[in-house]
Amino acid sequence: MVMQMYSLPHRSETTPSAPALAMAVSPLSFPTIVTPYGIAILVILMTTAQDATRQVGIIATMVLNLLMMLFAHRILKVIGVITLQILVSVLGVLQVALGIEIIIQTLIKMGLTIKIS
Repeated sequence: MVMQMYSLPHRSETTPSAPALAMAVSPLSFPTIVTPYGIAILVILMTTAQDATRQVGIIATMVLNLLMMLFAHRILKVIGVITLQILVSVLGVLQVALGIEIIIQTLIKMGLTIKIS
């Protein structure tokens, strides 16, 4: 399933069947919206949450994410494309900074501190 995202789509000469609700769930949602990486991260976050408050916070974040996806067109009409591009840039920088912070904290916990002089 992981490598399916990177493979070329195969062409079939058969006529497509009538759309069904099952098609909307499996081939579309899981490989693109709910990726295997996302499921793995969610499992890791929920198992390492030390108390119920953190688990509720994770679930609230997931619900907020769902609401943002459902109302994306309306939100885009309100904030505009330029504001969205600025927000994406700022959040991208914050995500990189968070990743670097996690790496540094992990190295410190492993006892591999880096001395900067």
